[in-house]
Amino acid sequence: MQLDDQLEPVLKVARDNARYVDSAAEFPVATVDALRASGLLGLTLPVDIGGLGAGPVEFSEVLSSLAGACGSSAMIYLMHVSACMSIAGAPPPSLPDLLSELASGRALGTLAFSEKASRSHFWAPLSRATDEAGDVRLHADKSWVTSAGHADVCLVSTGSVGDPAAIDVYAVPAGSPGV
Repeated sequence: MQLDDQLEPVLKVARDNARYVDSAAEFPVATVDALRASGLLGLTLPVDIGGLGAGPVEFSEVLSSLAGACGSSAMIYLMHVSACMSIAGAPPPSLPDLLSELASGRALGTLAFSEKASRSHFWAPLSRATDEAGDVRLHADKSWVTSAGHADVCLVSTGSVGDPAAIDVYAVPAGSPGV
């Protein structure tokens, strides 16, 4: 799959903004906007929902190129694609258009796995989910979320409602109460 026509404009924006993004500790809005316009936010998602249907080789090439231009933008892209692939594996029934929104660039995704006192062991969340009269409530104190305040949806890991030794992952829209 040839991606140069989509990737080169993104890389130019990323290179042009990388020094400012890093020195000012700013979110790379222009680069994320370029990624949205390029179709690359849907790189690994199926074509039938608006993605490009690419695989791990193309993903690693795009990510590597982006990392060479702007490390911050590459991390945001990595977290978005990671969220996309997790959601593609188990689409949330309550968000039926989420995958197509992620594929088209209308939505930016990320992961909310890191927690205080977890020693960065994302597979051992301290957060818990509870069932309160049929509504699942997440009780989570995440210490680091790439794209926090900019992502449209976060995948949040918690201990499972049914089995505290198990892990559940929830797609939480950014505008949800308590986020």
